Amino acid sequence: MSLKRWACLLGLSGLSLACHEAAPPSAQRTNLEEGAIARVGEAPILAETVGRIAATQGLEPPAARDVAIRDALFAAAARDDLPPREVESAEARILARALLRDIIISAREGSITEDELGRATETYWTRYNRPRGFRTVHAVMLAPEDAPAETHAAARERIAKVREAWAPIVEKLRGTKAPEYDEERMFRWNAKAMTEPIKEELEEAAKAAVGKLGLQVQQLPPVTFEGYVIDHEQSQATVDQNFSRIAAGLSERGELSEIVQSRSGWHVIVLLEVTPSRLVPERERKEALRGFIYRVRAQERVEQLLGRLRNNSSVPPNHAALLQLVQVSGEG
Repeated sequence: MSLKRWACLLGLSGLSLACHEAAPPSAQRTNLEEGAIARVGEAPILAETVGRIAATQGLEPPAARDVAIRDALFAAAARDDLPPREVESAEARILARALLRDIIISAREGSITEDELGRATETYWTRYNRPRGFRTVHAVMLAPEDAPAETHAAARERIAKVREAWAPIVEKLRGTKAPEYDEERMFRWNAKAMTEPIKEELEEAAKAAVGKLGLQVQQLPPVTFEGYVIDHEQSQATVDQNFSRIAAGLSERGELSEIVQSRSGWHVIVLLEVTPSRLVPERERKEALRGFIYRVRAQERVEQLLGRLRNNSSVPPNHAALLQLVQVSGEG
């Protein structure tokens, strides 16, 4: 048989390739069981299967039926002609995908519970249940918690000098408005894109007061009172709570904090902006998070199923050596 004819035989689960030379298979009239619209040997062709093929490939029902019959014929031929282990492996993959598809479909059934919505909201809290945030610039003299007492004393003394140098500079911020950023820019932190000009002036003043050694000056994304960074992509990132609570105690743009110690050293903080809280209404949250909730449902059901089924699987003691026999190909 020519390569072109073989190419026309490639088809699986209603995803057959259309070929100009392949004519629809001939059919005979027969009595069918409920739900079937054709039969190939002992295998019924279900209306549900034909409907799925029609929807996937944009076919009319008669054409979709012919595709389903052709697939069934090819499958029967494959069982006769291919090695049994190859048939078994292919059928296992198809059945696994069919089971996963069924789990995914069933996961979309039933209303969303309060617990599911709560867990989804907690995952995406920066978008749907966001507390007030505090955007700051700070200077820190590095001094780990376990450093000698004299190291801490020196770091505290130096940060006090930075605070003194900063006091007249930050007065420029009083009464001014913070730059306006849209939702995505404000809470998808990009330090270079959002650095305020005064940060550079503060950094130069700090270096002039105490030198560069052990000093860091940073502009930070908004953080909550509890220390969580409000960043859509880094929603589990945190800062030291001593730092965040002092920052949250500031209320006015340009306000300068007292000296505060964290796990990394001694800080002085300038408030740039208080970002407002946001709680999206329940109905809107349900619609926005519906897809995520369905995926979580499906994943949980898959894990539960695998937990029950893994008792029927085993790995030999020499599994590492056996894996060396596996040939990994980038083709196909």
